[in-house]
Amino acid sequence: MTKTVAFIQARMSSSRFPGKVLADLGGKPMIQFMIDRVKRAKRVDQVVLVTSTDASDDPVAELMARIGTPCFRGSLNDVLGRFYEASLAYPADVYVRLTGDCPLIDPAIIDDVLALVDGAGCDYASNIDPPSFADGLDVECFTRPLLERANQFASLEQDREHVTLWMRNGI
Repeated sequence: MTKTVAFIQARMSSSRFPGKVLADLGGKPMIQFMIDRVKRAKRVDQVVLVTSTDASDDPVAELMARIGTPCFRGSLNDVLGRFYEASLAYPADVYVRLTGDCPLIDPAIIDDVLALVDGAGCDYASNIDPPSFADGLDVECFTRPLLERANQFASLEQDREHVTLWMRNGI
């Protein structure tokens, strides 16, 4: 049986809207609203917030502790490395990558993209390349072996900053 973990990538240091992941949305922080929606995906076994060790992200980690959502903290700039280290702490066969500024994420779309990985037996599937849904509904899924290869071989700064760029560039 395949284990799937959804990693929600979030940080407080947005340049356009600092602190947006904790902005109030319907009486709760936006990231909590999003986590509640991701948990509705039938193919996701666990949801983990992945943030940085930077002090600016302490409030996000504190919220996760209060609401009982696992939180992994790693490098601020090497986001691929952060994801890889999170995968060691939260082992799975398949990972879903979501960005924490998409509170209206559709659980059915998450399940559909996961079905592509499972049904096709591929290492990567998404609805972002080419874009096939509106912004805010972006879903990427990849296998553990692909994440391990990306972490090992991605050497460009942009490939380390953007988790799946190396994966999508044809390896």
